Amino acid sequence: MISATTDAMSVVLVWQALGAGRRHEVLDDSGEEFLVVRLSYPAEQAEQAISDLDEQCDTHGVLREAMAGG
Repeated sequence: MISATTDAMSVVLVWQALGAGRRHEVLDDSGEEFLVVRLSYPAEQAEQAISDLDEQCDTHGVLREAMAGG
């Protein structure tokens, strides 16, 4: 069975592959309905990285929310 976290992880992995220097760190994968990851990317890629993330979320039907903190 494919869970929401499987879809979310697919988004993260495709997003990471789309740009050099992109990284992710899984912070919480304890639920079947959510995945919390920290994403990082080079500052000069900020606009493209966010655009790519939005596009992948739309493609995979994943809702994303930004969290405060660094």
